[in-house]
Amino acid sequence: MKYLIRNTHPTVGKTLHSSANGCIQWIVLSILISFLNLTYTVVLSQSKTDSLYKRPANSFNVNLLGDASIVSCSYERLFYTKSNFFIAAKLGVGYSKEFRICFGRCTTRPNTYLTIPHHLTMNLGKRTSFLEIGIGGTKVSSLTFRNYLLYPIIGYRYQPIRINQASFRISIHVPVIGRNKEEDVLFSPFGFNLGVCF
Repeated sequence: MKYLIRNTHPTVGKTLHSSANGCIQWIVLSILISFLNLTYTVVLSQSKTDSLYKRPANSFNVNLLGDASIVSCSYERLFYTKSNFFIAAKLGVGYSKEFRICFGRCTTRPNTYLTIPHHLTMNLGKRTSFLEIGIGGTKVSSLTFRNYLLYPIIGYRYQPIRINQASFRISIHVPVIGRNKEEDVLFSPFGFNLGVCF
């Protein structure tokens, strides 16, 4: 005898799917935060005798793609600078637009958005080359739309040790919270950054 089971409540499947996605997102964030805490503890224990390292603490940057922006400008500040470690905090403003795939010509223009990207990262390396790991977020808004995207960050950073020199970053970040709400904001998983340190 065969039994046919039907879902008489379509919203149940959607609710379970959303709950599963939410659990995965928080697990990813929990693992990332735990890793950051472990990295900070290890570096701190290794650097007790390391005095603060003379490195430019400020930079102005131009960002291409990544962080839910097509292009953005940002200010970044370094904290707790050691010879092999520092913390970076960034705040910027940028521009993005609605992601569309049209067969032929789109009948209407894509919506445009103001973005406010920011991040907090830990950087581990030597002299000018660093592995960067952290958490970033972007506030996306227009006249009719509001959203907030949260994403882990991992990348490579070239950070100079003298003022008035260029810095460079390439990073990967995929949103784990806030994706696909009402409208689809163009989001590249790869970001490129060029800045001047002072």
